[in-house]
Amino acid sequence: MNIRRTIRWPIVVALSMSVSAQAAPGYTTAANLSGINGRDVAFDMTIPGASNPMSCATPGLFRVAPSTINYNTIVTAVVTAYATGRKVSVYANSCDPGDGATLILAAGVSQ
Repeated sequence: MNIRRTIRWPIVVALSMSVSAQAAPGYTTAANLSGINGRDVAFDMTIPGASNPMSCATPGLFRVAPSTINYNTIVTAVVTAYATGRKVSVYANSCDPGDGATLILAAGVSQ
């Protein structure tokens, strides 16, 4: 019994390290927006060509919460990019457990 426990722990640790290495916060690739949706509880954007650094369940759906410190700046940048057809890159931080959208903390607009 003691030998099984000794062997099992390194395997569990190795597996958990490999999963966390695949999903890490970071910027997505720049891509064009295909839709935006401002709601009272969040601002959603659809960016189908963007990467999914957090490996969230709904790739292409990104969300910024009103409680985010720079919420107004992010929304302004995204709406401007949408209106002018410019590409957007967002900083993915976590996944929404409800619908699998990627939660973001920042956005950048390409020229």
